[in-house]
This record gives sequence, C-alpha cells and structure tokens, in this order.
Amino acid sequence: MRFITKFTLIGLLCINVTFSYAHDFWLSPNSFQADKAPVKIPVKFLVGHANDVGAWALSWNKIVALRTYSDGAYQDQLENIIVNNGIVKGLANVALAEEGTHVLGFESYHSFSSLKADKFNDYAKNEGLALILEDRKRLNQTQTSGREIYSRKAKALLQVGNKFTDNATVAIGHMLEIVPLRNPYQLGDDKILPVNVMFRGKPLENALVDIAPLAGSNMEKQTMRTNAKGEASFKIETQGSWIVNVIWSVPNTYRSTAEYETYFSSLTFGYEK
Repeated sequence: MRFITKFTLIGLLCINVTFSYAHDFWLSPNSFQADKAPVKIPVKFLVGHANDVGAWALSWNKIVALRTYSDGAYQDQLENIIVNNGIVKGLANVALAEEGTHVLGFESYHSFSSLKADKFNDYAKNEGLALILEDRKRLNQTQTSGREIYSRKAKALLQVGNKFTDNATVAIGHMLEIVPLRNPYQLGDDKILPVNVMFRGKPLENALVDIAPLAGSNMEKQTMRTNAKGEASFKIETQGSWIVNVIWSVPNTYRSTAEYETYFSSLTFGYEK
C-alpha cells in the first residue's frame, strides 16, 4: 500500500543511514470487539502491506504514549506494554474497565530517513506530499537526496458491549490524526464512513487518504484527497477489519538535521461476524 522508508534505526536520531522502502504501520487487536467489561485485549503493533506483514520492533525508546480515551478522559496503558524481548513480539494487553467505544492511541518518537533523489521524489509524489515537492522545486533540490525525521501516530477503535459512545468521533490531539465523523460501529444502511484529517489541530486540505480491508472483505483500496474542510468519505462493508492511512510532511525548521518532518497516521477498526 504505502511507499515509505523502512528503518533499521535503533533508538532515535542516532545514526545517519540510507533506508530502503517499507510499509504501513497500525494497531492490530486480537479482536476489535468484546462482549463485556472489564476486559483485556491483546494488541499487536504491525508494519507491512499485502502478504508482507510483520511485528514492529517495539522498544521503550520508541514510545511516546499509549492511551485509551473514553468519555472525556484517558487511561495510560504503558504498564500493559510488553516490548520485544527475543521470544515474545511486542504487544500491549490493553485494559478496558467499562462498556463503550474506546479509542486506543499510540505515538512514537522521531526516527531518521534518507533516500536518494529519485526515490525520495517518487515517494513524495506517490504519497501526495505537495508541500515537499513544491519546496524541493523552489530550492532547486530535486536532484539531491531527501532527508526526513518521521514519527508514527496510530489509533484503533475498540467496542465493548452494546454501548456506543461519541468519543469515537472526537480528536485525541495527535499531531496528524484521522477522526471518524461517524462511529464506524454505528454506520447506517448507506455504510458511508466520513473522516476528518487534522494536522496540528486544524483540518488538513489536499491530503491523500486511503482505506483498505485488512481482512474479511474483497473490496479494494480506495483513495481520496481531503477537501477544504479536511474531509473525505468512503463506502465500506460492515464486516472484516479496516485500516485508514494518511501521511503529511512539512519543511523542517532545523534543516541541518533533515529537510523535512513527516507524520504517518493510521486508524483501524473491525467488525465481528
């Protein structure tokens, strides 16, 4: 699906390395829905696309926050994280104390990436990173390597019981965030899911957003650009599991480190048969 940089970086901005291509990042619960509370749901941190999916190298030096948001409050879930230890792939046993729709939000620290000019230009074009393409053209840098610092923001919607809560449609404050305008677990007969993409707390226009099934549906990936209100809409099936993705990048103030600062954001949800 995505055409982004694959990192082998250990820690934060420690090493100058040239990266090859990598893929999407998302939160993958064992189940998106549970019958009742309290409950603990194992959640994996995955990276990849299509048939090439694996565990993300979850380690403490990459984690900014892992929280659940419910009814105007949040619960820190860091104590429930199990990082990669050579035997167990990293995951979190997310604890949910009440029924309702819970938003699980994850944020990573920055990592560093460098790509040769042609690969970086292709990456920026394929992901719709208009500001970056314009900046490189303005500075006559389309023939030079592109460097970026990047971080990951991911959300998953977990439904417990039959109580549907509005917090699913409220932003939680990620720098780049996909906010459903309808609770995916309450879609009407039209099965239309409208989303709002927010960047630094404001609607983001002209961002390239895609939605695709992770499992349980034969529908193909759909891609749209956000309008002036930062909105895009998709028609889906209320079965299987789904991922929504968006990437945005801006010129970096401290260009000696990297020319651009990039954010990757995903939203996952799923339906039980």
